[in-house]
Amino acid sequence: MADRILDDDVRRYEEGNFMLLPDKDPPRPLKQVVDRREFVHASVRSVAAFTAAESLLNKEAKVVAALSPTLPIIDSHMHVWADDSTQYPFPHPYIKDFKYEDVPHEATLEMLIDDMDQHGCSHAVLVQVIYHGWDNTYVADCVKKYPDRLRAHGLIDP
Repeated sequence: MADRILDDDVRRYEEGNFMLLPDKDPPRPLKQVVDRREFVHASVRSVAAFTAAESLLNKEAKVVAALSPTLPIIDSHMHVWADDSTQYPFPHPYIKDFKYEDVPHEATLEMLIDDMDQHGCSHAVLVQVIYHGWDNTYVADCVKKYPDRLRAHGLIDP
């Protein structure tokens, strides 16, 4: 009788219907159907876990930045551009008739500093955007305004 059960189990295993676990439970189906409710519950649990982890990491980064001034948090590549096209024109070198209205969104120095403070970022390196062309005045003025927090990388006309 035991030989017959073993033969049946081997046949089912070879057909891909069951997985054999030696010296343990009886054979069980390899493919398990997950109903919609189980899927939704598992998805919600996963999203909740990732959200909680992200929240904890953000809080931890703020705490580290606040408690440890010797460990700077540096964003090494940030773009800012002026919202005043009179003081800081937009002579884009590759797009003729480029205007401030062509910029996809705002990205002023004040917005950057607020964002850095909100997320515990102590320093940033500003990289000149092409919108201001080869005129690096805006990033230079940004660094002059926050010399302890910012450095800049300008562009030159090749």
